[in-house]
Amino acid sequence: MNKKPFILGCIVLTLFLYVTHARCFVYAIFHVPCPTCGMTRAWLSVLTGHISSAFTYHPLFFLGPVIIFLLLFDCKNSRIRDFLLGVISFLFFIIYLGRLIH
Repeated sequence: MNKKPFILGCIVLTLFLYVTHARCFVYAIFHVPCPTCGMTRAWLSVLTGHISSAFTYHPLFFLGPVIIFLLLFDCKNSRIRDFLLGVISFLFFIIYLGRLIH
């Protein structure tokens, strides 16, 4: 898997958010919160020692590094990686639906 487009996309997205002062790329365009809404605030809470409040911002914040690891590093068994990414995506989708309903 070529990692350059992924890294370039992350850089472009970060620059867009910085220049537009938008809180979220998806929210800035569609005016609907994205499935990862609250991840930045959750990690800022963790970094400042407020772990319990991090779970209120996004209960799956701790899976962020796992996703990055699975996407950036090649593993010998891609079926396991794809399964894990599928399970994580499903969990994010369930949390997202719960937030849209509430």
